[in-house]
Amino acid sequence: MPGRLGRDVRRKYYRRRLSSCGDNLSLGVNCTIGNPGAIEIGNDCVCFGYDFLLAHNGGELIIGDNVSVNYNVMLNASDQGKIHIGRGVLIASNVVLRSSNHIFDSVDVPIRAQGHRPGLITIGDDVWIGSNAVVLPNVTVGNGAIIAAGAVVTKDVEPFAVVAGVPAVKIRSRIRGTD
Repeated sequence: MPGRLGRDVRRKYYRRRLSSCGDNLSLGVNCTIGNPGAIEIGNDCVCFGYDFLLAHNGGELIIGDNVSVNYNVMLNASDQGKIHIGRGVLIASNVVLRSSNHIFDSVDVPIRAQGHRPGLITIGDDVWIGSNAVVLPNVTVGNGAIIAAGAVVTKDVEPFAVVAGVPAVKIRSRIRGTD
């Protein structure tokens, strides 16, 4: 259901279903929330539409206050993985955060049959994640960091760093005189 009425209906429905839901949640059309009992969302958060917020099979997704999730974002904390997002985070379109990965250690067993290895993704406060970026398991993104569009983050990002590339590397700091 589009429009203001649809947002109001979705807000009321998910306030009852989510593990924890702050005030002023705005969910656009076609947002999919899988296993809402394992998802916490803070105050004044918005998901624009066509987003996937998942926490199946023992996963945990925690979203802080004032977080903006643009269109077509995948926050996948399934298979015992965890994603913790701080306050004031901006997530641009087509971003993927996936906190578990397929196990592929054995060449004698199909990858599909080897299960998943869970991890934790921690996004600090006041972080901006650009369009089409990917953040992989066991990564911490420090407060105030910026992840450039299209970056693939495989390692921790220090506070106030700007990272870009595949794999993402620091290209500068937001703090003057520290590069």
